[in-house]
Amino acid sequence: GSYFRDSFNFESLEVLKGPSSTFFGRGSTGGIINQVSKVPRLDPSYNGILSGGTGLLLRGTIDVNQPIPQALPNAAVRLNLMAHRADVVDRDKIENKRLGFAPSIAFGLGTPTQITLSYVLQHEDNIPDYGFPYLNGRPLRVDRESFFGLTKEDHERTWVNIGTARLDHRLNDIFNLRNTLRFSHVDRDSAVTNASAVLPNTLNRSRPQRDTQESILNNQTDLTAKFDTYGFKHTATTGLEISRETFDLVRWASSGPNTTINNPDNNQLPSPKTLAADSDTQAIGFGVYAADQ
Repeated sequence: GSYFRDSFNFESLEVLKGPSSTFFGRGSTGGIINQVSKVPRLDPSYNGILSGGTGLLLRGTIDVNQPIPQALPNAAVRLNLMAHRADVVDRDKIENKRLGFAPSIAFGLGTPTQITLSYVLQHEDNIPDYGFPYLNGRPLRVDRESFFGLTKEDHERTWVNIGTARLDHRLNDIFNLRNTLRFSHVDRDSAVTNASAVLPNTLNRSRPQRDTQESILNNQTDLTAKFDTYGFKHTATTGLEISRETFDLVRWASSGPNTTINNPDNNQLPSPKTLAADSDTQAIGFGVYAADQ
């Protein structure tokens, strides 16, 4: 989905350079950045971070990991929260606001069979910025603080919902089985003013608007075996993946009223919007793989 990947629920990042389709499938020809999410552990931990800065920047995160041995042996819960507000230094009107909520629970930690259930909710409410238009092949020479959008109309709002269920089962000293079921839904609604043409001391503005909804239902099963043959160590993996994806897109077109370059009016109203595109897409995916290292 199209949204800002906030790091509040990241345990770590893994960067693989070069072709990595053996590990991550399609879309990874030049490499991938794998986001490792936080999951419950048996060791308790309690963390909170408050950040502040010029611009304005305000950010707070909470990370609580709590085992629950009294209720369920070898089980733990984890909760991650995030609130973020950031303006852009020396740029008027532009702002970025995010909220995040990520609970998870794990059963059977430290045993041959582990089940992990997790959920991520992230919401954004931004006033986006398309920057400066061009004049004679160069960015328009105006004060950095100049904003050519419409403050009351421009927006970028996203709702991200991701639910995951994972089963890890160690069959014996050789074989490990993992099954991951995930559903994600991303709703993104954006309307941005674009100062697309420069007239004598006047800006002509267009307003592309998009409303997209993307969803993926995916199940992946992996079987890993580690063994030796004639002095060679093997890590053999096989897998099966089934997925269903949908992408719904609605685009509108409208224009913003012209404004002056040196004193842009950010409180004007755009023209009525007209439907430019309305499309629905569905895709079914199926894949199998085997690799021996």
